Amino acid sequence: MIVIKIRNHQEVAEKESHMARMLRKLAPNLIRKKVEQRVAESIKESLLERGIEASISIQEPEEGYNPNLNKEK
Repeated sequence: MIVIKIRNHQEVAEKESHMARMLRKLAPNLIRKKVEQRVAESIKESLLERGIEASISIQEPEEGYNPNLNKEK
């Protein structure tokens, strides 16, 4: 099993969309969810191009999870 944790959702979103900057404070969970969906789709496409069949799922964070407090260094 491979686990990937995205630690910079906002930066990724801002590179993809100018709207992300405006939504930063209004909808941070929506931004996180959309970034994770796009990254998962991109990874799946890359794997398929290489002939790798994989199941990719997005797990909801545990209750109380705060990505700003749980950043790995």
